[in-house]
Amino acid sequence: MQDMRSASRLRVCLIVAVLLAAFAGQAVVSMRQKSVTVDELVYITAGYYHLTTGDFRFNMTNPPMMKLIAAAPLLLLKPQLPETTGDLSEFNEIEQWQYARRFHYDNIVDADTLLFASRLPVVLLGVILGFFVFRWSRELYGTRAGLLALLLFAFSPNLLAHTRLATQDLGLTAFLFLGAYAFWKYVERPSLWRLLAAGLLLSAALVTKSSAFFAAPAFLAFCAIVILGRSEHGVWEGCAFVARIDRQRIRTRQFASFAAACLVLAAVIAVSVNAAYLFQGTFQPVTAYLPAEKIQERLATAPGPARLIAGALIDLPLPAPEALVQMVRFQATRVSSGNVLYLAGETSREGWHYHMPLAFLMKTPIPMLLLTVAALWLVLRRRDLRPVEWLFLLVIATFMALFAYLKGVAIGLRYILPLYPFLFVFVSRLARDSTQWTRTTAVALAALLVWYVAGTLRVHPNYLAYFNESVGGPSNGYKYLVDSYLDWGQDLKLLKRYMEKNDIERIRLAYFGSGDARYYGIDYDYLPSIGLAPVGSGDKWWFERGPGSDLPPFEITDEPLAISATLWAGVFYPGYYEPLRAMEPDDQVGHSILIYRGRGGRN
Repeated sequence: MQDMRSASRLRVCLIVAVLLAAFAGQAVVSMRQKSVTVDELVYITAGYYHLTTGDFRFNMTNPPMMKLIAAAPLLLLKPQLPETTGDLSEFNEIEQWQYARRFHYDNIVDADTLLFASRLPVVLLGVILGFFVFRWSRELYGTRAGLLALLLFAFSPNLLAHTRLATQDLGLTAFLFLGAYAFWKYVERPSLWRLLAAGLLLSAALVTKSSAFFAAPAFLAFCAIVILGRSEHGVWEGCAFVARIDRQRIRTRQFASFAAACLVLAAVIAVSVNAAYLFQGTFQPVTAYLPAEKIQERLATAPGPARLIAGALIDLPLPAPEALVQMVRFQATRVSSGNVLYLAGETSREGWHYHMPLAFLMKTPIPMLLLTVAALWLVLRRRDLRPVEWLFLLVIATFMALFAYLKGVAIGLRYILPLYPFLFVFVSRLARDSTQWTRTTAVALAALLVWYVAGTLRVHPNYLAYFNESVGGPSNGYKYLVDSYLDWGQDLKLLKRYMEKNDIERIRLAYFGSGDARYYGIDYDYLPSIGLAPVGSGDKWWFERGPGSDLPPFEITDEPLAISATLWAGVFYPGYYEPLRAMEPDDQVGHSILIYRGRGGRN
């Protein structure tokens, strides 16, 4: 009997290892075929700058954690930071990108080597995340559920898309999930060490991406459910505390212990976040960041009580580092100004509340959507939702609702990437009663999983461009969503390969991204772009030729033309490339770059 158990454990370990290896293999193989994406250029540069100088004031638009992790391997390669006469803390967005361009393309270390080395730690973090998706599912629902969750994780096109990029999105997803797991372990068996682990992991999420701050309500609601949702009739009835609270059931001691735990957690997070910035600029008053006249101007328009309170607080030191305060200022400005979004032929700076839910439905594999519906139906039928499952649903609902509300901000599915691991664990509850499945149920589940895996394998290596069959798959994705939903400037390598395969020596190029087409050997005639330099212009980037500039009239010629989907959609230079939208592209490169062979192409 012992031998059988050992053999079974060995078999499970082997399956887990194979699935994690498949996940890492897909990520590594595909990332070798992808050029640098828009955000990677600056993030990698900023991370290396932080590590080598200890100064966090360069690129303060987002927290530093994933920048540091991605740049860590570069300490072995020892690239050189570009010389500059200016103060990097005062660099605007244009100057940051120009500085990062010099770091990548004018260095003693090859740009592709820098990029590959920076992406590897993110893949490792993705593997760790996958293991804990398996572990949490197994602890809740059993080994088969763990394997189901890991399979869904290992072949998730959206997680694969961001696991191979040196950006923040996979980092936030991993640290938030690991923090939630540690917090759940604390709730199950309270101990100081578990609480400290949860605090450190949640702190890591907070210093990875600013949207982690909005997960706090989900955790607080989970605490409320645990404290107030106890009843002899089960968790489901207990969770009705929102409508009616039986105050006699509230355990004062339990409430006090959770309150104390929250205070400890808050203290751990406060210290950890400041430590991540090396306490640079901590305990400075608001007046250190805003001119006094601006403060007075804003106070003058505030309501009376708010004006009195704010006036009393402005000279008090803030328990936050300078770079974090500046990041909050930047993000607040960005939220108020919004981004230009594209959805199914329309562009808007205000956005649409249904934009993100629709994106989720278009970019999540249909088998995953069906499994989610099945899991929810099972919950409604049995009414056996556990408190921890409320946490899953609360995190999922929080991110979906947040970016539906902030309708002009989210320019990619990456903004809600953290919900996917929670969704995989929740869906794995379907395997809990696998011994009671009918043959039809087992065959249906197997068919859905084959469909799921096949869809991901089919889109390799273009995971970022994944769209499900409801919109016709990846080849139709550009008609519905662009920017980092599909096109993040990642396909210059594939464009060069396409030109070689089709004997194209020179191409008219309109590019959205931060890669250097000349570095990849692309001979091009410049068309108004975002991030692409006109030949011979050195560092003079798109910022000097942005929308509103005087542009030469666009004409369709006999020469082949390549255009990024984001430019084709009119997110930038609205109306300029409209003649191309009346034509069907002759080909696609990575589903993110559209190819027109000139006037002789298809109409």
